[in-house]
Amino acid sequence: DPARWTAEEGTISASGGGLLLESREDQSALYLEQSLTGGESYDCVLEVSSTGRGLLAVATGADGIPLPGAERLPDDGGTYRVHVRFTTPGPPGQPVMMRVPYHTLNDYGSRIELRSVALRQAEG
Repeated sequence: DPARWTAEEGTISASGGGLLLESREDQSALYLEQSLTGGESYDCVLEVSSTGRGLLAVATGADGIPLPGAERLPDDGGTYRVHVRFTTPGPPGQPVMMRVPYHTLNDYGSRIELRSVALRQAEG
C-alpha cells in the first residue's frame, strides 16, 4: 500500500504488485517507518530493482541515520533478492521507531522498484 510509505524528493506509486519510486532530485529516499523492539535482531528480505545509484539500508526513525551495513544497489534494472540482518538500537524490550527498509537514490530521474518485502525477528 503506497499510502503507508514515505517518499522524500521523489514520487511513489503502485507498480505490478509492488512500489515504484522515481527520484525528483539528486538525493531521494523511500522508506516504511515501523515500531520495532529495541535490542532485537531482525531479518529483512527484499526483491528490488534500481536504475540509478543508491543504497539499501535500515535507519533510525527520528533522524534517518542509517545503521552500519548498508548495501549498494546494482543500477542495471535487474531484479535482485537482498537480505539485510540488523539489530535495533535503544533499550532492550522498549519500542523504537525505525525506517525499514530505507532506500536512497542518488540520481535525478532514477527509479527503484520494490517488488516484495519480508521483515521478521531473527532466530538464534
